[in-house]
Amino acid sequence: MKTRNRLFRENELEMEMRLILRAWKDEKFKKELIANPKEVIQRELNIHIPDDMEIQVVEETLNKLYFVLPASDTREGDADDELDEEDLRNVAGGTGNTGITGGDG
Repeated sequence: MKTRNRLFRENELEMEMRLILRAWKDEKFKKELIANPKEVIQRELNIHIPDDMEIQVVEETLNKLYFVLPASDTREGDADDELDEEDLRNVAGGTGNTGITGGDG
């Protein structure tokens, strides 16, 4: 992936983390974020989200995780391209403790 995309993704993750931390601390904010995600995200991050963009916020529980598949056209290049180690590290981001461990864990 190109450096520009990596920097954008790091900034995106930082913005997501700000919203997550606030939702963990503020129950009222969390309810508003779940009910009106587009409005809240635009307000809190001072950004514009296109009218045709839909946003859904879901809350994981200790017994339920969500695996999100990005749109296939979000990667630059050919669909047959393989990710290098750095790309894999960038894609493997996430938050929280999922409780999923490796083979010996």
